[in-house]
Amino acid sequence: MQNTYTECPSEDIVLNALYSAVSGELHWADVLRTLSAYFDASSAMLKLSDRRQCAHSFFVSSQLSDPVAKAYTDYWWRYDPWAKAAQKNLSFQQSKVGRGSDLLAVRELRQTLFYKDFLLRIPAEHLLLSTISDHGSADSLQSPPASFCFMRAPGCVDFSDADVKKLKQLTPHLHRAFKLHWQWRSSQAQLLVFQRSLNGLDFGVLFFDATGRMLSVNTVATEIIADPEFSQHFLPLPHVMHIGGQLDHLVHATTRGKGGPLNLSGKTQRLLAFSLPVAYPGRVVDKRKTARCAVMLMLVDPRKQPGTAIDFMVRSFKLSKAESRILPLLFDNHTPAEMAAMLGLKISTIRSQLSSVYAKTGTARQQELILLLGAAPPIRQADPVVPNRSVH
Repeated sequence: MQNTYTECPSEDIVLNALYSAVSGELHWADVLRTLSAYFDASSAMLKLSDRRQCAHSFFVSSQLSDPVAKAYTDYWWRYDPWAKAAQKNLSFQQSKVGRGSDLLAVRELRQTLFYKDFLLRIPAEHLLLSTISDHGSADSLQSPPASFCFMRAPGCVDFSDADVKKLKQLTPHLHRAFKLHWQWRSSQAQLLVFQRSLNGLDFGVLFFDATGRMLSVNTVATEIIADPEFSQHFLPLPHVMHIGGQLDHLVHATTRGKGGPLNLSGKTQRLLAFSLPVAYPGRVVDKRKTARCAVMLMLVDPRKQPGTAIDFMVRSFKLSKAESRILPLLFDNHTPAEMAAMLGLKISTIRSQLSSVYAKTGTARQQELILLLGAAPPIRQADPVVPNRSVH
């Protein structure tokens, strides 16, 4: 909802709008409207540029039509005399604040095609600029070069020294809030990539924090939890664990660094659960308390043998054809005696092959090899990418 101001908003209102936008995209349009009222500007934009100042775009704008904004980002930024003058006297450096008339006299500006063919379409003649991040600053690694631009139309008075002073006082907040927002955007993007990666795995994965609270669950795990065969081991999402059950006990033991496998039986099927500490406990705070760690819980259907993982291990560890035949049986948790019977071999032959596999893969026992085998499962079909729409 658009805010309208009958008088200049207070600094407290400006700061509240600014920091409220840290963890949201759509709020920045309101921020720009509030700032426009604060500086009595007829139009405004938050402008981004690439690392070399070779291309510009609007992160958000106020009172600029889409065709005008597109005309600037597609063409006119190359001929912006304010930008050229700012680059020449280093006014694009971080925390720099200035007026367009200090960069270029208004009478000179009016002679340019940029003014006649572009600025009059806004319309704009006076500029107040704050560079909150430049391409050479350390912060440019965390957020793109960006500047706030406030404009007044022809016939309006130019921005005053008092306006410049107000913007200088506000610029540290503009810089901090936008930097925090960009970090939030980056974390959201990373979480999306992380979740899509989890959803591409062919086994269930759940992550828990150090208290046992679920943080993330992938598509396969969601399907397993909803399967009537195994629903007795789980409560509905987001609770996940059956309080007091074996799985709940295993996850909480893993928060103390004591993970391991667990067989979960259904009516006609079984499920293998592997609980691993994501980060091992830190130093002992006192004799009774130890720092806890997060947990990754993997849920594997032994019927879905990881053919891709087996092929990967065979090639990577140069396993023989005979050794490769026992890998699917290992993953299905068969004993050496069962393997020998199924393959028609002596148990001594199976044990010899197992010893060779352990030696080549750097493992010492069957459960370690199962965990290693589960590290490279087949990949599911990825979910379609939903484009992230920028605010203009």
